[in-house]
Amino acid sequence: MDEDAVVVAYRHNRPLIDPSTSPDPLAVDAIEVYKPPSVASRIHVQNAHFTAEPASFERDDSSGRMAHEWLVSARSIHKLRDELRNLGITANSLFPGLDGLCTELRLAHSKFKT
Repeated sequence: MDEDAVVVAYRHNRPLIDPSTSPDPLAVDAIEVYKPPSVASRIHVQNAHFTAEPASFERDDSSGRMAHEWLVSARSIHKLRDELRNLGITANSLFPGLDGLCTELRLAHSKFKT
């Protein structure tokens, strides 16, 4: 809570890959995105998408794919967490189960509570 953070977003701008026809995530030469089967509640609740990434890639290329980064100052993390909580995005909503609930309880009773 006392260090800056970075939020990274990736705009893929290409169709999702099908893991049944491209099962080796190490055989890609560009970042590829796929939607995994909902084998766990977290994947379903988060509407998760995974990426398969080569060892290195260009941040911006002619296909329209692009990675974006935003710095989040440590001073704004509490306010950002409160805003996300007001939108219904909490540890418990992202990580259903005891671990998400315990994280929420710990945050609610911590010295970091705003």
